[in-house]
Amino acid sequence: ERHRGVLAFLGVAWAANFLPLSTIQRPMFLYHYFFAFIFSIAAVSIGLGLLSGWMTDGEPVWRFPSRRSAALYGGILAVALAGFLFFAPISYGLPLSDAGLAAHLWLPSWR
Repeated sequence: ERHRGVLAFLGVAWAANFLPLSTIQRPMFLYHYFFAFIFSIAAVSIGLGLLSGWMTDGEPVWRFPSRRSAALYGGILAVALAGFLFFAPISYGLPLSDAGLAAHLWLPSWR
């Protein structure tokens, strides 16, 4: 509960950085999202810390409150890793075939 203020601040900071860019109609680039991304990483880190039980005082690290929270933590970690690996070629400018590029462009606005 004591971390709600921090999470609220991070949410407002993310919105303040992201929402003005969300209305732009021209093509956007990855660097436009970097400031909002910093707040996203901080919020996810704190959220996962709360989920895993890291944010408790005097408790051992990696003590999950339940099996469900441990499974949820593992699932979130797996999805984040898969998303990173999937989008790494676009983020880092690695070569992709035309079919590979088309597979990475999920939304019509990305084309």
